[in-house]
Amino acid sequence: EDGIRLAPEPDVRTRFRPVEIVGPDMPADTLDLLTVDWTFGTEELSGYSPCLQQREDDPCLLVQNDDAAAIGLVHGDTAKIETDTGSIQVPVKVVEQMAAGVVVLPRHRRIDWQCLGKGPVRIRTV
Repeated sequence: EDGIRLAPEPDVRTRFRPVEIVGPDMPADTLDLLTVDWTFGTEELSGYSPCLQQREDDPCLLVQNDDAAAIGLVHGDTAKIETDTGSIQVPVKVVEQMAAGVVVLPRHRRIDWQCLGKGPVRIRTV
């Protein structure tokens, strides 16, 4: 009566991962991993469009420049992220315009980011 529903409405709890707010007692050798969407390359329908695929950036792990220097990463390095459920390797992109203490992984169609699991992920920088 009121149209066609192709998919159920998304559950906001699974679309947006909670961020754990920590105090000054956070271990110095950890960073929070945030997975995010980009306009091109992370949205499912754009992955099926050859003209939009030409606009997408390559997959990368965004790291704030001071954090990158502290753990010895430079732009173009390859980072390996391992969790209990899987691991991925992704090129590092060092940027200034982001918060310290986090790394950002766009949910790009060309990397298996789903293997990292659900929920907050804290990375130990070794």
